[in-house]
Amino acid sequence: MPTLRHLEDHVRQYGLKHKPLYAFSLVIFFFCVFDGILTYVTPLLLVQNGFSEATMGLIIGSSSVAGALFDFFICRIFRKSDYRLIFMILFVICTIYPLILFKAQSAWIFLLAMGLWGIYYDLFNFGRFNFAGLNLKSSEHASGSGVLQVFRALGYLVAPLLAGMVVVETVNLQAFEFSWIFLGFGFLFFLLLLYMVRKQHPKTPEQELCCRTVNLQKEFYLWAAASNLLRPVLIVTVLLCVFDSFFWTIGPLYAQSLHGVGGLSGLLLMAYEVPILGVGWCIGAITHKRGKKRTAFYSLGIGSALLLPLAFVTNPVLIIGLVFCAAFFISIATPSVNGAFTDYIAEAPTAEKEIVGINDFATNIGFVIGPIAAGLLAENLGNGAAFAVLALVSIGIVLILLKTTPRHIGMSSLELAAETA
Repeated sequence: MPTLRHLEDHVRQYGLKHKPLYAFSLVIFFFCVFDGILTYVTPLLLVQNGFSEATMGLIIGSSSVAGALFDFFICRIFRKSDYRLIFMILFVICTIYPLILFKAQSAWIFLLAMGLWGIYYDLFNFGRFNFAGLNLKSSEHASGSGVLQVFRALGYLVAPLLAGMVVVETVNLQAFEFSWIFLGFGFLFFLLLLYMVRKQHPKTPEQELCCRTVNLQKEFYLWAAASNLLRPVLIVTVLLCVFDSFFWTIGPLYAQSLHGVGGLSGLLLMAYEVPILGVGWCIGAITHKRGKKRTAFYSLGIGSALLLPLAFVTNPVLIIGLVFCAAFFISIATPSVNGAFTDYIAEAPTAEKEIVGINDFATNIGFVIGPIAAGLLAENLGNGAAFAVLALVSIGIVLILLKTTPRHIGMSSLELAAETA
């Protein structure tokens, strides 16, 4: 997971030679503020419209289902397109989406809104990938993508604080107007980007977003083999996504329920997001000493343990402090497990598509399970207790993984299977 260190290293190496990259980074930042504000208000709006927290979780979880289904069709719709068209369509959908969400009252309209949410977020991810492919050299893909990720994280860091200041008691039109302002800034920087690149790659062949043509039976076999080998890190990936969806699904409800916080309710989610930008300064030294898998296991376990007191703590300052400390350790787990996946790809390069694919699948599973579980637990136990139950389950899983996971996962069998497929 790229951090502020990534941005510093890139600017130090390249200076201002990558103006389109920085313009696109600002597009990413403002888009993520827009999306983060709406992500914050969505669970509040659902509960405000009379839906139970369990139903709220089901509705929000449907966005990931819609995104996963759209993954299949996007390869056929945009096979020969590029980020310019993708982002134009993205801005059109994003202009309409807040209006549908604000006017929604029935479950069906909310499901339609969640479907649009899943689709436009998929477009956002594909557009980011395509921009890097068209505008950066191969040797710059990692650092350039890291810069984009930093601005993405900054957007989601600022969004909950802004949303918490606008939404004090109820969600009204002001929150949606606020989100449109940031979307408008994002569009202005997108127009600036189009002006910058107007002569840069007019004849560049359009990049294929999806080029996999593999026998379906062999593909299933390779996915099964990859899943079996990588089960420990896939489980951690699912857990991390469940944690993330818990914070963004019931986190706003939890924040609004804290006494004495008022317009600063966004501080809870901000405390969760801040550590993501700082762990890059220490992650290398930690994983070098403990190993990537073990670092992910231990840090996830410690972060989970710090959330257990949320079951009974009521002081808002202490709650925000516990979330911040827990998020620091959970943030260490994320780049650790991502680094492990990178190692596995290096060991079995022929199976790269399968490894990336199964990782994406695990991510989608986490973002489907998370909102549903969050809603059910919050409705029956309360918001703080819901986090504590998740933490308890996570600790149990981590202990099992520590006991059963081998120190080295050999990838030779998967590489051989991929070569002969």
